[in-house]
Amino acid sequence: MPCVRLKEMKTIYLALIVVFLSGCGFEVGIPINQSYVKKKPFGTPAEWRPTRIDLTNGYVANVGPYFYQDETNDIPDYYSIDIEKREGNAWPVYFSVDMPLDWVSSNKLTASAKEIVSFNPQTGIVIFDVGTTSFTYRLKEGEPTL
Repeated sequence: MPCVRLKEMKTIYLALIVVFLSGCGFEVGIPINQSYVKKKPFGTPAEWRPTRIDLTNGYVANVGPYFYQDETNDIPDYYSIDIEKREGNAWPVYFSVDMPLDWVSSNKLTASAKEIVSFNPQTGIVIFDVGTTSFTYRLKEGEPTL
């Protein structure tokens, strides 16, 4: 009986996540704050070297490689994209994905945010095209985009 209850709880939890995300302007099925990188244990110090592009109303998109700090080389270890919004002195993250380098085309690895990110202010849709794949995020509904 406890196994059935656990399965039911997982189903309810997942359903609540989908309802919450779809109601907050997120595209359902798009990873939010996901990490696909499993090279080193969580918490291993890494330096992010992003470039940034302004979107609208304080929103910015960042893209760039991460470098583990316990290594002596200058070879990227993984890649990250995110959307943040300035709120006072803070920059809360609304969307982020850490991904392995093989998801990023070699010509996009050193490209600027301007070359990777496209933004449609009428729909609030942001597309990150990293070459081999792309990610889409919609700014929160009700947020002015013009």
